[in-house]
Amino acid sequence: MPVVSLAKHVYRALPDACTGRLMRPSSKVLLTPFGIKAAVETSITFANVAINFDSRFAAMMVIVVVAGIIRGFTGFGSALLTVPALTVLFGPARAVVIEVLIEIPVSIGLLSMALKEAESKTILPMLVMFALFVPLGTLLLTIVNPDYVRVFISLIVLFSVGLMARKS
Repeated sequence: MPVVSLAKHVYRALPDACTGRLMRPSSKVLLTPFGIKAAVETSITFANVAINFDSRFAAMMVIVVVAGIIRGFTGFGSALLTVPALTVLFGPARAVVIEVLIEIPVSIGLLSMALKEAESKTILPMLVMFALFVPLGTLLLTIVNPDYVRVFISLIVLFSVGLMARKS
């Protein structure tokens, strides 16, 4: 149980997964360019959830396994399932951090093969946009009300499903 006491002592703004209480913040959340503090908070929260295995953790595991199967068959798309579903369970900021933490080991494993086949003419504009808009998106996730982000993500998913249904 030391992880639980560490989470309660150091990060008092995190929800306590076993009781559902919201602990009061001791200081304002600091924003870093890629959400490092959010990742640490999320890791401690999920250590809390893993120790006190609950329905949210079980649902997260099912969602991640299904998303992994989809990625295995198609080569992409795990974030399309994971982020909207985990947003319902944990909120948008944590859902994005969870997905990034899941994708890092997978992407590192594919990096050597991707570097051999990558075309710099295609990749460079994507990297520039990534460098510009990931920090902006991270900032927005910390500023915008999570309920508005949930509605926005839901509308994007519904719009995408509508487009796919129209094509078939």
